[in-house]
Amino acid sequence: MFSSRKTLYSLAVLGLLLVACSKDISVGQGDTVDNRNIFISTFITHSGAQFSKDSLYEDASGNLYVIDEVKMIISDFYIESRGETFTDTNSFAVVDLTQNRFPLLEVPAGSYSGEYGFRVGLSQSNNAKTPDAFPENSGLRNPVLYRGPNGTYKGYNFVYIQGRTFDPTKPLEVEPSLPFIYELGDTLSLMRSRGKNFTISNDQDAEFDVRIDLDKMLKPFDVYDTDFIQSRPNQPSDYNNAMLLRLQVDSSLVLF
Repeated sequence: MFSSRKTLYSLAVLGLLLVACSKDISVGQGDTVDNRNIFISTFITHSGAQFSKDSLYEDASGNLYVIDEVKMIISDFYIESRGETFTDTNSFAVVDLTQNRFPLLEVPAGSYSGEYGFRVGLSQSNNAKTPDAFPENSGLRNPVLYRGPNGTYKGYNFVYIQGRTFDPTKPLEVEPSLPFIYELGDTLSLMRSRGKNFTISNDQDAEFDVRIDLDKMLKPFDVYDTDFIQSRPNQPSDYNNAMLLRLQVDSSLVLF
């Protein structure tokens, strides 16, 4: 997916040759040779504990619910270190309840001091592409992610949460049956970053961990009353909920 492995340089030489340099080192997905040595691992939690699909959770209004599906698109990963930026405008990962570790970049061996970051969502140009423009194994061909090409309801869902809560008209119900689906899309992508020091060697990759807390993400919402959020700009109440969801997504991500 990325450029061929570079000859190892010391950071001193890099500093002399590549000061204030920005390098897009993407070569597109589908490469048979994968020498990437930067990985991101995501951990989905609820109230600080490991998330479980088998657990009942409670929202701020006292509604009990389960979460069946979570998806999040992460793209445009970058590293800045001592005036140099490594980035890949073609890199993306679809995080879900089963896939949580992704190779993202290849950088030269050395010690790095700066920051790393990524986008939750897709760039405007990638968001305008149809699913067949991406590789079959990209995850972006999943029908719950693609919003469609026309009108205001277009592009991809950057965050998709599907769950169920109890039906109060069925007091004997033993399992939640009323669905709620929250979709964050349209132009509501967001960037996250944090400072990071790390070292890369021939036998040592770098692993960046990100915690995603679903409790914090859903905290403002009554999952019974707010059963659908679809990020539709032509519906003000829905779009206001989507912008609130965006704020919650921002605060629910903890980067290490």
